[in-house]
Amino acid sequence: MKLAGTYEYDETLASRMAEALNASYSDKASFHEYHKVYAHVLGDREINNFLEVGLFLNDLQHTDLNAWASVYPDANIYGADIKTSQLFNRDNIQTHYADQSDSASLMALKEAFPVEFDVILDDASHMHGPTVNAFVNLFPAVKSGGVYMIEDCQSDHPDSNGWQQTVPSLTQYLDENGYTYEVFQSRAPEKKRNPETGEPTEEDAAHDDYIICVYKS
Repeated sequence: MKLAGTYEYDETLASRMAEALNASYSDKASFHEYHKVYAHVLGDREINNFLEVGLFLNDLQHTDLNAWASVYPDANIYGADIKTSQLFNRDNIQTHYADQSDSASLMALKEAFPVEFDVILDDASHMHGPTVNAFVNLFPAVKSGGVYMIEDCQSDHPDSNGWQQTVPSLTQYLDENGYTYEVFQSRAPEKKRNPETGEPTEEDAAHDDYIICVYKS
């Protein structure tokens, strides 16, 4: 596992990503600090086809796809979401319906976008079963040398939400099936403070700020 602060990244690219994500009303940079992981993993890659699964932050069509289109203006930016009312096509962005728990819809997604993806980014349900189902169906569409990224993975922290995907459960699956991957912590732990005295108490493990990157050989 690569902890926050232990991996290098292109700071210029990270800043560009953060600016674009913030302009798109995303919390990926402002809260999770995922832009640092993106810049480390994607910095040396040629990005021609980028797919994100799980798009919309609200009912105003605020989506990370706008950020990726800004950072990679010459790439094809694809998106998939279960919210059919917000799907759209614009400039270098195309979107399509997909339900992580429905393999048929994931197969239809691949048929709608018949390309090999340099990057697939999963920011959808955050539940173990649907996340694994999406990975099984979509990882074959990642090109050789590409990467499949799963965001918002939790540690085994005692405060972890019971419904959310965890690093141990996903890495166990990946290990059992022989995949090559890395786990990144994007945000360093912070000291919690006593609300009465202001003094630091136990350490907050920033327990949902992990990205698992699975590499296609």
